[in-house]
Amino acid sequence: MRWAISLTALLLIPVRTAGAQDVSLWPLFVFHRDEERFELDVLWPAFQMERVGDDHSRVHVLWPLTGFVRDGEERHRWILPFLFWGQTAPDRRYRVLFPLAGSHPDRGLHWLGNFMLRDDGGNRLWALWPLWFEQGEHRWSAGIPPLVWNMVDNRLDSISLFPLAWWDDREHWGIFPLLWRDGDWLASFPLMGRRLGGQGNCFFLFPLYVHTSDIEIETEHFLWPLFALGVETYGYRWRVWPLIGVRRHVWAHGRVPRRRTTYFLWPLVWRHRDWDRYDQLMHSHTVGAPLFFHFSHRYYDDMVWRRTGIIPPLLTWWSGVEGGAGHRGIAFPLFFQSWNGEGATSWRVLWEVARGEAEDDRSELRVLRRAFRHTRQGSRRTVEVFPLIFWSGDREAGEAEFSFLWRFAQWQRHGPERTLWLVGLPIRWGG
Repeated sequence: MRWAISLTALLLIPVRTAGAQDVSLWPLFVFHRDEERFELDVLWPAFQMERVGDDHSRVHVLWPLTGFVRDGEERHRWILPFLFWGQTAPDRRYRVLFPLAGSHPDRGLHWLGNFMLRDDGGNRLWALWPLWFEQGEHRWSAGIPPLVWNMVDNRLDSISLFPLAWWDDREHWGIFPLLWRDGDWLASFPLMGRRLGGQGNCFFLFPLYVHTSDIEIETEHFLWPLFALGVETYGYRWRVWPLIGVRRHVWAHGRVPRRRTTYFLWPLVWRHRDWDRYDQLMHSHTVGAPLFFHFSHRYYDDMVWRRTGIIPPLLTWWSGVEGGAGHRGIAFPLFFQSWNGEGATSWRVLWEVARGEAEDDRSELRVLRRAFRHTRQGSRRTVEVFPLIFWSGDREAGEAEFSFLWRFAQWQRHGPERTLWLVGLPIRWGG
C-alpha cells in the first residue's frame, strides 16, 4: 500500500520546462500551467477547467451538461437542457428556464408561459398567445389568428383573413383561390393571368402555356417547366427539362461571352460560367452530383477563391483569396488540413487521433492527445512518449531535461548545473 501511495505522489510531481508545469495521466488527470494558460482535467469529461490570460476561462462539470464560460465582460452558465443564465455586458444579464420563462435584455425579450413582451427600442410586442399586439413608430399591428390587421398613422394599411382573403392599400388583394391581384398582376389561377402594363407576362390554362418577358429576354413555355424557348437581345436559351438545357449570352459591344449555362439531367450535371467585358473568366461552377463539383470565383487578378470535391465530403479541398488563405480537407474524416495564408497551419488525422499545428516559430504534434507529443517554441524542443520518455531542451538557454518512466529517473541541466533524480531523490553537481 505504501509503495502505491509513493508511486502516485511521484507521478504527480509536475514536470517543469521553461516556466511551464505539466502532469499528464489522461483521461484520469491532466495539469498544465505556464505564463498564459492553466488547464486541469480530472476524470475527463467529469471535470475540466481552462484559463487563458486574465479575460478568458471555462469550467465544465460532466461536459457538456453544465458549464461556465467567461470571455472578457461576458459570462455564460448553463445546466442542460433547461437552465441558462449570464451576461453579455455588466448591465446586460439574461436568465432562461426553458421553455417556461426567461429574460434576455440584449434582445429585449421577456416571457412567462404564453405571455411574452419584446422591446427592441423601436418596436414593442405584447402577446398572450394566440392574441398579440405590436407597436412601432407611426404604426401598429394586432391579430386574433387567422385575422390580422395593420395600421399606419392611424390609417388602415392592410388586413387579412389568412389564407382565405387579404387586402392592402398597395394594390394587393385576393380571394383565395378564385381571384388575386399582386401589383401589376391580375389572375384567376389557373385559368388565365396577365401582367398589367410593363412587360407582357401572361399565362393561359397553366401549365399549358406561359409567356414571360423582361428587358433582355422573351421566353415561351409549353407544359411548364418541361419545354421552353427564349430569345435574348444578345443571346438565346432553350430547354427540355430536366434532360437538357442551354443558355448563351454575349456582351453588347461584341462577341465576347458574358454567360454560359448548360445542364444535363438537372440538377445532377451542370456547368455555369461568367466573363467580364475583357474576356476574363470571373465565375465557374461545374457539378456532377454526387461525385464531383468545382467552384471558382475571381475577385481581382490575384484574388481567386476555389473549391473542389470528389465524392464530397470524402475528398474535398478549397483555397481562398489574398495569397491562398483558406482551408483544405482531404479524405474526410481521415485527414484534414487548414491554413490561413499568414503562416498558420493545422491538420488532423482521423479527426483527433493525431493533430498538428504550426505558426511562426511555434509548432505542436500530438497523437492520442498526450500519448505522443512534440512541441517547438522558438529554440526549445519538447518530446513526450507517455509514460516512458520525456525530453525537453533549449540550446540557446543551455537547458535540457530528460526523464524515464515518468519520474523514476530524471536528469536536468541548467547552464553548468546538473541534477539527477532517482525515485524522487536529487543528486546535484556542477554550478
